[in-house]
Amino acid sequence: MEEPGPDQPATRRHQRDSILAAGSNLLVFALSLLTGPLLGRGLGPVGRGELAAVLAPTQLWSWATTLGLPASTSYLAPLRPREELLATAWIATALINLPLVGLLWFFIPPYLSGHNPHNVVWFRALLLVGLFALPAFSTLSHLNSSGKTVEF
Repeated sequence: MEEPGPDQPATRRHQRDSILAAGSNLLVFALSLLTGPLLGRGLGPVGRGELAAVLAPTQLWSWATTLGLPASTSYLAPLRPREELLATAWIATALINLPLVGLLWFFIPPYLSGHNPHNVVWFRALLLVGLFALPAFSTLSHLNSSGKTVEF
């Protein structure tokens, strides 16, 4: 079966993958309605503050440093070679995100000065994991736009 061109409607496989991706995202958010209150009760007021001091900025950081490239990858998937699009994500990570993490590395202890010292380690660990957000989201966007999410 021939793949559709950029001006043709999406295939059934693409529609199926889009529904699966949306459904899994909704399931994760629905589960957070259950786990959020349980976590909040278990941690107490101080623990919730500690968690928020680490998670909120690192999640925002991971989203902001994708630089819109996953959406561009999805849009350009039928027009450009996969290797070129994914190499762009890795190059942006190496040239922009990695130096930014290196710069930010030294500002973490002052930012968390009133918090538990273990939070510095967790904050840095989440920043390092966040380095892979751009290549991972770009890859998933490419797979979804090309109808290959389930195979992946």
